[in-house]
Amino acid sequence: MSNDNNFSYAAIEEAIRSRKEELFPALRSNIQQRLSTMSSSEALTFRLLKGEKEIKRVVPSATKEYAAVLIRFCRGQSYDGYVIDSAVTPIVMANVESTLLSFFASPSIGESVADAISTQFSKQNPSTAALSQELGTNTEWLKTEVTTILNYSNADSIALQILDLASGQIQEFLASSIGKQLVVAITKMMATSAGKTFIIQTLRVAVAKVMASAALKAALISFLKKVGVGILIKSAIGKALIAMLAVAGLAHVPVLLVLVPLLAAFLIYEYNTFPAKLAAKIPYEVERIIREQFDLIAKETAKQIFKGVLAELAKQLTKVRISVQH
Repeated sequence: MSNDNNFSYAAIEEAIRSRKEELFPALRSNIQQRLSTMSSSEALTFRLLKGEKEIKRVVPSATKEYAAVLIRFCRGQSYDGYVIDSAVTPIVMANVESTLLSFFASPSIGESVADAISTQFSKQNPSTAALSQELGTNTEWLKTEVTTILNYSNADSIALQILDLASGQIQEFLASSIGKQLVVAITKMMATSAGKTFIIQTLRVAVAKVMASAALKAALISFLKKVGVGILIKSAIGKALIAMLAVAGLAHVPVLLVLVPLLAAFLIYEYNTFPAKLAAKIPYEVERIIREQFDLIAKETAKQIFKGVLAELAKQLTKVRISVQH
């Protein structure tokens, strides 16, 4: 659990984790719907890769090449120097990405994150009374106050807590010139009720902007790749194919001994049923994978949100400063 008086991304992380059960029904449904409408040919097609580049597709056919690719894929082997992947993997991965992005962009997550950050900020100065509504009647005074604050160079205990964060990315941002100004601005403004109101209202706007940003989407997709979600999905598809091969008696047969007539019979039987089998099995396998990785996803996303919100807050404070100077 995070310390309410410790200014960090931990509160955001907890807010995300507290709502994770909202993700999984949509995740299962989206994947199931996509797989159930997939063509049989697409479901049984393989991709031959060099690195991440797709070189060739091997479509289902009663040929020795297809037999070799099918069985080698199930055994985790390469084919003729190529990495083998199912054509289903990128389709499922795309659904995972889009569902997670929708989850983080949802109003409920945005509100939870905004509440978490606002609560954390509001508790930074325990001696300050509850948030007031003075902003509307003290706008010009507050702008002047912000201008003055941005010229300070010293930092108090809250600033030191911020600069002591474990995340290297956040440290780098806060160690920059604008980051240091932001630390001082937040620290000084939180000592006044009007300043605190301004900061928290600005934070909520910043959270909404960051949650819908392309930068957060790119960071999330990159992290899913980093932790190997696509590899795990590929493995789950392979297991489904192995189960099919076992039923057909092909699972342990050497590739060279797989006869074309036997493969043809296998394809005829599975051709019309495989998409439905995938739709019944893969969504739950993907849910298990994402559940196992969710804490890591929440932590990384929280870091990105925190960094983005601070950057956006800095922009807003700078705008106030410029508007006063002119």
